[in-house]
Amino acid sequence: MLIFLFLFILAIFLFSKINLSFNSKNILASIIQSVLVDMTNEDRNINNLKQLQMNPALSQAAKLKAEDMATRGYFSHKSPDGLLPWYWFDKVGYDYEYAGENLALNFGESSEVEKAWMNSPAHKANLLHEKYSEIGIGIAEGEYQGQKTIFVVQFFASPAVASAKVGSSAKTSAIKTSRKYGRLASSVLEAGLLPFKGALEKKILEKSLGGSFGQPPVVLP
Repeated sequence: MLIFLFLFILAIFLFSKINLSFNSKNILASIIQSVLVDMTNEDRNINNLKQLQMNPALSQAAKLKAEDMATRGYFSHKSPDGLLPWYWFDKVGYDYEYAGENLALNFGESSEVEKAWMNSPAHKANLLHEKYSEIGIGIAEGEYQGQKTIFVVQFFASPAVASAKVGSSAKTSAIKTSRKYGRLASSVLEAGLLPFKGALEKKILEKSLGGSFGQPPVVLP
């Protein structure tokens, strides 16, 4: 009788461990790229904005940024060594005219992430930016402040289009300078920081930071 009771208790214990492990994996896997893209496009459609197309290079850039945060344990648009979001665009060779970034941390469902972004004015402005035409989502598991969590990076952009009005060398130099300062091109021009401002088209480059949106860490076993 005692043997059967022991086996029964052991079976319950093993089942609970397996179920707990399964649930923790499900929590980390429940934020899905395609679902976030669909939800973003649904919100844009409600606001009469064009649909965003998933771009593989943009998704790769977002994945690299998410993995960098997960590996190094930070949550910010700017890395500990000063890398701005646009570094990851450059790393995958994505040239853009407009670009933006949204971040999320400690959410368990795609719908929760989208809802939080839409309830935040800065993130919502990125989601509903009329200039964007492409999107990329990056997701990575890691630790933040000692707790297991999931990092979400959402990159928006419109690809750079060659313009006859601006020389390629001047345009490249303008983009590099604007990326270095991490500010809107128009603001840089107004500050008189670019010596070739007369040759630069207005709004040749725009950077939009939606802010870092996170919740208190979700404790996972």
